[in-house]
Amino acid sequence: MFDVIELNNYEMQPFYDECKLHGFVNNYSYKSMRFDFVKERVGNYWGLVSDRLVAVAGCHKFPEVSDNAFRIQFRGCELPGTDIKKSLSRSHFNSSTFRELIPYQIQWCERHGSDELYLTTNLDNKNHRAMQLIAKQGFLTLYSQQILFEVEQSIWRFNIDKYISERKKIGIYTVQPPPLISS
Repeated sequence: MFDVIELNNYEMQPFYDECKLHGFVNNYSYKSMRFDFVKERVGNYWGLVSDRLVAVAGCHKFPEVSDNAFRIQFRGCELPGTDIKKSLSRSHFNSSTFRELIPYQIQWCERHGSDELYLTTNLDNKNHRAMQLIAKQGFLTLYSQQILFEVEQSIWRFNIDKYISERKKIGIYTVQPPPLISS
């Protein structure tokens, strides 16, 4: 089972080294993960630990969309072959960051007065195709496609109610049950 941690004071270098080895350019250093940017924007990062840190994702305020918006799954990354859930999922719940860390991001945003959540994908990325597929299931709605931080991206509005409803149907893979899911 995974342990969910906040990454505030966690020793990240071994994770950065593995990300660099796999070519994950957004996750191989403190600077590339933009920790300072996330903190400036009332954000946070969480990680999944088994024998080591294997996945991360963050959230932050997203004024490019609206004054109340938050961006979730920021710099989301999981190391290959580390997920403990091995079955396929057409709803993207085979992604450990999507399955295990989004509940913490929803809770964080709610604590900061927002239920207006978005995630972004680069148009030239395999995650973009995955988001198109789960949008067809009602988890996301395409908000816009635009240049964001000098990269062409899709911005997807996240359906919290649909996510929670579907997430409650699958198992718990963490030491502590995810917020909003086990109640």
